[in-house]
Amino acid sequence: MNTTLNLIILILIISYIAVWGYAIYDVTKTKFKSKNNKIVWTVLIFFLPVSAIIYLFYKKEII
Repeated sequence: MNTTLNLIILILIISYIAVWGYAIYDVTKTKFKSKNNKIVWTVLIFFLPVSAIIYLFYKKEII
């Protein structure tokens, strides 16, 4: 049972790291209306990793 729980936690951590990496990549490659928005989102994703998930949900509204 403990091994299964550890495996699930490991998969969740790896998945979140992949989402975080994709968000960083997407912010750096996307053209924003304002350069300030790009800087703000880059800083938010680096220093507040939860914002990577928020960015992915609201990406169409931000750009």
